Amino acid sequence: MFELDRFLREETTIEKEQRKSGFNVTDLDILNELILSGNKFRLNGDFLLSEEMFFKKGDVHIRKHNRYSDMPLHHHQFLELNYIYSGSCTQEVSGEKIILNEGDIIMLDRGSSHSFQELGENDILINILLKVETINTKILQQLVRKRGVLTEFLVLASQRTHEEDQFLVFRTGENAKVQTFMQYILEEYYGEAEPNIEVIHLYLPLLFMELARTFEEETKEKQRHQNQVVTEALAIIEKDYRTLSLEMLAQQLGFNKNYLGNLIKKETGDTFKQLLQRQRMLHARHLLVFSNYSMEEISEEIGYLDTSYFFRSFKKMHGKTPGQIREEAWHRDL
Repeated sequence: MFELDRFLREETTIEKEQRKSGFNVTDLDILNELILSGNKFRLNGDFLLSEEMFFKKGDVHIRKHNRYSDMPLHHHQFLELNYIYSGSCTQEVSGEKIILNEGDIIMLDRGSSHSFQELGENDILINILLKVETINTKILQQLVRKRGVLTEFLVLASQRTHEEDQFLVFRTGENAKVQTFMQYILEEYYGEAEPNIEVIHLYLPLLFMELARTFEEETKEKQRHQNQVVTEALAIIEKDYRTLSLEMLAQQLGFNKNYLGNLIKKETGDTFKQLLQRQRMLHARHLLVFSNYSMEEISEEIGYLDTSYFFRSFKKMHGKTPGQIREEAWHRDL
């Protein structure tokens, strides 16, 4: 009986070389293609991994990534899935650092650039490579009724003119269905002398459908969390508007200042500064109507030491001066 786990953990010849030297050793089949091609497989000075290197036996190619050495920056002409079978992996994808844990998957579009940090003994990363035609003819046909981010990603990846730095990360370590589908695919690919690619084609749409469902659920949960954060931020602005700054708000909520500022803008349509000023002006109007405070006292009460700046800001928001608003309110009460 084929034991997948033992097979994947067994050290390859290249892994043994890399463990001794610490240097990256190129697989012989890829090295031969690079030697024959000269500079053909380079993009902006970095390695460009082409379809010609991997798809000699079919439109799906699966390989375990060799451990014990960093993987230099490279690009590729095909859709790539990195599946963390065991351990973890730190990648830099299109300039962004991403840590993937056991069971996670990252999907990389054609043209994306990425590099890996050295994989340890327990870090097993599986590369699943798909030709562009496979995405278009075998997978999209199954997902055509599924409208969402993943389907859109695959549609773009299937268009030959589209080559951008795009990727999706799926945190699927706790998703039993994804792990089962991956187990089936790997056993089918490695368990026989010649893998039955057509059987793998049956599993791939099931895997992608589950990934799409997972991504949608994660997106909804993320949106709920963001809504909650913005609601808390608005409540703090309403309470502490006199002295509040974006830095203070971010520290209170435990977020990066720039991230929180961008999130507030995205969810409300206004910047933190605009919301803060609006709250100040709303309270100023309340004081003008329902108190006997002087203009200077109102200005100081809402956090403005410069009374003339308060006048200008108030008129810009309400279309009338503070004096006009007070006069109208008092006339109505007479």
